[in-house]
Amino acid sequence: MDFILNTDGSVVMVGNSKTVNDQQLIYAVKVDAQGAVLWQHYYGTSLPGDKTAKDIELHSDGRIMVVGEFVNGTNDSDIYLFSLNADGVLQDSVTVGLVDNNGVKTDEHANSLTIISDGFIVAGSTTLENFFISTVRNAMHLRFDNSLNEIPQTGTVTWGPRNYGNYDDVAVKVLELILEQ
Repeated sequence: MDFILNTDGSVVMVGNSKTVNDQQLIYAVKVDAQGAVLWQHYYGTSLPGDKTAKDIELHSDGRIMVVGEFVNGTNDSDIYLFSLNADGVLQDSVTVGLVDNNGVKTDEHANSLTIISDGFIVAGSTTLENFFISTVRNAMHLRFDNSLNEIPQTGTVTWGPRNYGNYDDVAVKVLELILEQ
């Protein structure tokens, strides 16, 4: 699915793997510059349903950040964001499932993870029952601080699903621009 290149020439790759009982898990492997496996791990074993890796990023503090999703029921995929240390050991994780105005669970899909100066942004899509047509996807961007706490609103900016009208919208990537004063 995706990979990061470390300064020493090693590579950490993230993707998916099926277990013997046909459950899909997130799989990560680190190889050295010659391709020898340094470590490999599976993630999401405690979560229900299949897990799908979507993006991996290397944080400036050395953490490896991964975003994916997991099936939490019929028409209910949730976001799975987690951090690893340099040895691939799970450090912290958070799952996010949204609900519409009627309290009905929605279906979230992650596309990318962006590291920003004070945390992370996950971009993707969700279907919400409270908009024009329930089967239309709405762009989604969720913001998290460096401790993986979700930030629902910052000033006048609301983080979450965005309804741009009666269209099928998907957020692909969010970038942080730092403008000099």
